[in-house]
Amino acid sequence: MGAVIIPQNLPIGYRFHPTDEEFVDHYLTNRVLGIVEDPCIIPDVDICRWDPWELPQKFHGESIIRPDDKVQEWWCYCLQTPQQVKRTTPSGYWKKTGPDRNVKARDIKIGTKKTLVFHIRQGSKGVKTNWVIHEYHLLIKN
Repeated sequence: MGAVIIPQNLPIGYRFHPTDEEFVDHYLTNRVLGIVEDPCIIPDVDICRWDPWELPQKFHGESIIRPDDKVQEWWCYCLQTPQQVKRTTPSGYWKKTGPDRNVKARDIKIGTKKTLVFHIRQGSKGVKTNWVIHEYHLLIKN
């Protein structure tokens, strides 16, 4: 039997940083199929219930991958429903920016990636911040 690596004891410099293809083809596909990692690597967090500066606290204790203050990158699953298209939070909203990008595996489109930027306040008075989310979607297959 091979050695088990506990994330808290990983070598210096190790980061959980899957490629777009790895995330969509493995993690997101498995999640949609109902396969949940044990131990938890990517927790469920409703990003629209919280402002972005509150999100890092929501990951504490949920994932075995500790947040890295230097990278300031967190991964989560958030169920998207048709009612959530606005993506509003208590203090502002997530606004889509730029075109959707294709995520490919072996030159076959397997999903899309959207970039969203957080704006404080609502409507045209919203002020753009440095908070960014990359939202991934699987292609709908029969």
